[in-house]
Amino acid sequence: MNQIYFSIVIPTYNGSKIIEETLSALCNQKGTDHIYEIIPVDNNSTDNTRDIIKNFSQQTTIPINYTFEERPGSANARNTGFKAARGEIIGLIDDDIIVNDNWVREILKPYSDPEVGAVGGKILLKWINGTPPNWFKPYEGWLGKLDFGIDTLELISGQHINAGNYSIRRDTLFKVGGYPPCDAPEDKLVGDGECGLNQKVYSIGQKIIWTPDAVGLHVNDASTITLSYMLHRAKQHGKGNAYTFYRNHSKNLLQIAKYLFIKSIAITKNVIQIIRYYNSRNRKYYDSLFDYKNKLWSIFYLLTILIDSKLRKLVQNNNWLN
Repeated sequence: MNQIYFSIVIPTYNGSKIIEETLSALCNQKGTDHIYEIIPVDNNSTDNTRDIIKNFSQQTTIPINYTFEERPGSANARNTGFKAARGEIIGLIDDDIIVNDNWVREILKPYSDPEVGAVGGKILLKWINGTPPNWFKPYEGWLGKLDFGIDTLELISGQHINAGNYSIRRDTLFKVGGYPPCDAPEDKLVGDGECGLNQKVYSIGQKIIWTPDAVGLHVNDASTITLSYMLHRAKQHGKGNAYTFYRNHSKNLLQIAKYLFIKSIAITKNVIQIIRYYNSRNRKYYDSLFDYKNKLWSIFYLLTILIDSKLRKLVQNNNWLN
């Protein structure tokens, strides 16, 4: 049997509407000589996701290794998939991402440089069931949209590739402790996700490359883009910010007090802006509203971390592959 070089992990929860299209795109790749496998990780779905994956796997020559993860949370599903992966390089896409037909070839190209630790590609949005409201346009990045331009780039610390279109060396992934909790809307344990993972890759001196030719279309239902949904996303982002701050400053009580004070002042300014622009409902209104929610929950979550010893222990964890 030929050795698997590339393992593609797909966490999925109730993904029956699109998972077959996601798998089909991965199984119909062009221009690659690499042997690869696909690992859908069912995160305790309640629909017929499992049956769809099982049926599809019988129709393709690409190995599809269905894996089950009962513990809720996208990070749990990803790490379970990573541990099941046999490849030297591990890819990661979401169950609602449709990749282009040369994705495998393009996402693997930069690994000819042994100093490259991770590679990610372009993410564009594809809408179904209409179009989102006009006010949403500036916030497309919240759904993973990513485009650094037409050239392949070596990114620098602080720049990130997104988990919806991601790859990483297996050795690198296990060295940095796997995928930390993220701020997915449904997750209860919230962390810094791929941003935290990327920073760990930078910290061990490896390169992160962005390639414009490995493209993923993120399929979104326009009818779900409501104000309440976006406020919930802002809440999750705020909790993720608190997670990152605490990990970086857990032993500095003065910095923690300063953080809480600055966020509180900013919230007051947000409220003033929300009232001021309420009638116009312009960009400043939505920016202020989302920033208010973000900062409010960054305070609440940081206070919860300080009070809750069990949560604090989870936030301080450095290895999610154990």
